[in-house]
Amino acid sequence: MPQGIRILFLGAGKRLSLLECFQAAARAEGLALEVWSVERSAKVPIAVLAKVLVGPQFEDEEFESYLLAAVERLQLDLVIPNMDSAAVALSRLKAKISALGAQAVVSDHRLCLTMCDKSAAAAWFAARGLPIPEGNGFPRIAKRRFGFGSRGQFVANDEDELGIFLSRRRKEDYVLQPFIPGQEYTVDAYVDRAGRAVCILSRKRLEVSAGEVQVSETHHHPGIIALTQTILDVRGWEGPITLQFIDGPERVVALEINPRFGGGVTHSIHVGLDMPRWLICEHLGRPLPPVPDWPDGSIMTRCGRDIFHDSPH
Repeated sequence: MPQGIRILFLGAGKRLSLLECFQAAARAEGLALEVWSVERSAKVPIAVLAKVLVGPQFEDEEFESYLLAAVERLQLDLVIPNMDSAAVALSRLKAKISALGAQAVVSDHRLCLTMCDKSAAAAWFAARGLPIPEGNGFPRIAKRRFGFGSRGQFVANDEDELGIFLSRRRKEDYVLQPFIPGQEYTVDAYVDRAGRAVCILSRKRLEVSAGEVQVSETHHHPGIIALTQTILDVRGWEGPITLQFIDGPERVVALEINPRFGGGVTHSIHVGLDMPRWLICEHLGRPLPPVPDWPDGSIMTRCGRDIFHDSPH
C-alpha cells in the first residue's frame, strides 16, 4: 500500500479541474489521495471526485467546532480554502488545526480578513504606497465590499447614474473607485511555509464571465511581477495567492488579493507551476520540484461540463 495523504477542501464546489491536478500531483509523489470537501449541498460537481461533507456556512459560529471535529475524525493532513469566507474562517483556526496534526494552508488571519473587505484592502494598499485606482472622476465603478467575482458591480457614467444605483442600496456596502480601462491581469503565486515566494506567474484575462476567467494567456509582465513580489514580501502570506491588476493608460494598478487558489489557477499549473505538488511535498518534508521557466503565449479556454446526481430510486 502506498503512503497516503488526506485533504479537506472548503467550498471546492465546481473546482473539478483543480482536484484533478491534486490527483496528478499525488500520483507523481507515489501517494494514495483521499479528498473531502465541505459544502452547503451534497449535489455539487465536486462530488464526483471527492466525498462531500454537508456542513455549516463558513461564517457561522458552529463552523469552528464542526471543522475541528472533522480534522480529528478524518485524520486530515491538509485543509485548503476555496472561497474568501473559507480563508477567513480557516485562518482564525490555524493554530488549533496545527495542534491536531494537520496543516491549514492559508495566510495570516489579519491578511485574510483585510482582503475579504474591498474597502479595508484598498486602505491596506494605500498605506504601503501601492498603486490603486484613485480620483473622483467618471466613469466610476461600484463594487460590493464583501462580494466576489463581479457580482453586484455597476459602472456609472455620471453622478445621476451613480445616485440612482445607490438610492436602492446601502452606500456603506459598496466601494467606489474610478473605472480604469486597460488589460486585466491575474497573477498566480505560491508562498512556501518560510514566507518565500516560490513562483509568480502573470496572465492576461482575455474573456471573463461573472468575474470568472474563461480565456487567459500567459504573459510575462515585469511591472506586475515586481509589484507582486513587493506585496508578497509582507509577512504573513502562505500557500496559493491570487492577485488582480489592470495595466491602465497611465500605470499598473492593483485591484485585489485573494489568499487562496483562483478559478483559473489550473492554467498556471498546466505550464509547470505545480502548486498542488508543492503543497504535498512541503507537508511531507520533501524537496520541491524545480520551478520551470514558464512560457508566454499559452492559452487556456474553459468550457462547461455536465454533472448528474441521479436519484437512487
